[in-house]
Amino acid sequence: MTDAQIKQCTAKVKAMADVRRLAIEDTDVIINQFYHNLSNDQDKPLLNDLTLEEKEAFAKKEKELNGVPEMDKINDVVEAQVDGKVTNGEVTNGV
Repeated sequence: MTDAQIKQCTAKVKAMADVRRLAIEDTDVIINQFYHNLSNDQDKPLLNDLTLEEKEAFAKKEKELNGVPEMDKINDVVEAQVDGKVTNGEVTNGV
């Protein structure tokens, strides 16, 4: 994974940790599922055993993190990397 992808994954782990206690196994599952989603252009849940309340709280925490300007830039870079529009860590216009 690239630096931007690792930062994005770390933010997701932090958001999940703000919702509930995470065991090391949970963190491992989140990282593996995040990578799987990136590699397969999917958006499957990072953890399968979340309650409805935890899912809602996680969505709220992610939304809070996405409002941070640095996370916006990281999300843009990761999306561009997945789409193949990044050179040397810089987003290109597809040129």
